[in-house]
Amino acid sequence: MQEAQPTEKSYWLDEKIIANAFILFLLVVWWGSWLPYLKLILLLLILLFLIDCTWLLRNYERRAHLMKLLALFVFGAGLRIGGIRANPPLSDIYLLSDMEVENILRGINPYLGTYPDFPGPLPYPPLSFILYIPMKLIGGDLRYPLAIFDICTAALLFYYFRSSRLFSLMVPGFFLLNPYSRFMIAYPYVEVMLSFFLLASFIAFELRPKSLVSPIMASMSLATKQLAIFFVPFLFFKYDYKRKICFLISTLAIHLPFLFPDPRPLLISLSLYSSPYASTFLRQDTTSFFRIFFWIYGTEIPPLLFYGFTILQLVIPALIMVFLIPKAKDPKQLSFFSIFACFLGLILSPYSMVNYFYMALALIPYALIPRDTSLAFLERGR
Repeated sequence: MQEAQPTEKSYWLDEKIIANAFILFLLVVWWGSWLPYLKLILLLLILLFLIDCTWLLRNYERRAHLMKLLALFVFGAGLRIGGIRANPPLSDIYLLSDMEVENILRGINPYLGTYPDFPGPLPYPPLSFILYIPMKLIGGDLRYPLAIFDICTAALLFYYFRSSRLFSLMVPGFFLLNPYSRFMIAYPYVEVMLSFFLLASFIAFELRPKSLVSPIMASMSLATKQLAIFFVPFLFFKYDYKRKICFLISTLAIHLPFLFPDPRPLLISLSLYSSPYASTFLRQDTTSFFRIFFWIYGTEIPPLLFYGFTILQLVIPALIMVFLIPKAKDPKQLSFFSIFACFLGLILSPYSMVNYFYMALALIPYALIPRDTSLAFLERGR
């Protein structure tokens, strides 16, 4: 009896169609941009994605795929550079970073310097301004390194999903074309750098578990902003002995030069959750439970509840770490649990701001989308 020949899998929608439709949707959203000079670029890109293969590329789908990816990265870089050029560097964060870098170049410990418009200790760890030094030396805008880090985050997402024709376009495309990046870079917010270091640490831990890249990236994230405390423990307690030592040495090496001659200002800075103004008033632009309370009752939260939730913002994530870290089977689950802990901590924090959630743009796709993705969910029954 003749055996039945296996039939090819059939899909009601092709990967290429889904990827093109998704990218086209993002571009249409951007068509309403307030930057008129981008509309010509948008038109060219839309034509590129609609006309999938020209007569030169008809038999070279890989080349067409790479051209689309290149167009995405060029367009994403243009959005970020356009945001920098359209917004003068007048924000308080930019001015503070500029003064910090100037102090370093003069041989002054930034944590011992004086900043007339910024009373109190510096709110950020050392790497948040160290990475601006090369741009300061060449006299450029300090926000360009943030644009580079943001593009590198998209490149990491492409590298991770490169085996899937669908998600190697969709995931970097979503990140590159999100409108919020322009605001984050133009202001500028260090969460852009933090997002890169965190994503790199989780991906390196998954793909190169024996290398030291992951602990080094994790230490750099912790030296960029205190928010990394919600993520780094999930990695640290899964490292072996060698990687734990590497993480501790790397973290100490970054902070050690700023401990002299007086370590107290740096230690105070590292203990700050948000800003030196955090202990003086409740910000009404916070993105937490406290703002909802203000909207409902029209008044600030009572002091007892205020301090209670301030304690819970660290206690609850710590409990999540204790119970969920042992249950995590791989780095993707670790990243998902860390996002969960971070979101709960930020919701309970009286000082959480919308920029604090920026890491989710890169970490959520990594955490939720399988690396070896197929379109099985689109397969027709046979």
